[in-house]
Amino acid sequence: KDEGWHWFEDTLTYDNAIIPFALLQSYRITGEEPFLTVGMESLAFLERVCFSSGYLRPVGNQGWYPKGGEAAQYDQQPLEATAFVLAYKEAFRCSGNETHLKQMKQSFGWFLGDNDLGMSLYDYESAGCSDGLHKENISLNQGAESTLSFLLALLSTMEMSTIEHK
Repeated sequence: KDEGWHWFEDTLTYDNAIIPFALLQSYRITGEEPFLTVGMESLAFLERVCFSSGYLRPVGNQGWYPKGGEAAQYDQQPLEATAFVLAYKEAFRCSGNETHLKQMKQSFGWFLGDNDLGMSLYDYESAGCSDGLHKENISLNQGAESTLSFLLALLSTMEMSTIEHK
């Protein structure tokens, strides 16, 4: 990391938010402050990169995001949105800050059309989830990884929905 780049490598690639999630969960288990500090710092960095448009825009796999370069906008993957849902859920558990619950819901919204194309990746008819968000359309494939990612994000969001507004 250096000034302006608070990440573990020189490139943001795939499933980025799972690292802050793991660090924050490690803090909850061990109570070791460095896990909390680095987890929150790395999640805040990802937030600056992936929410600059007002909604979740995960780093796309058509070029990733090299340090000093531009973040690829497409192809965005469902696994990314799920990792953000899990990371914000854990951030709330560590901090009690309800802003993280809002960010978790915003991350889940990516599946339902709060994304660059305004299109739902979740298919209400098939109960499957598209494999990705391309430049002009969603992927027509609905693989197991994507559908399971959606379901995990849905269950996590539902679990935490009872906490908000208490």
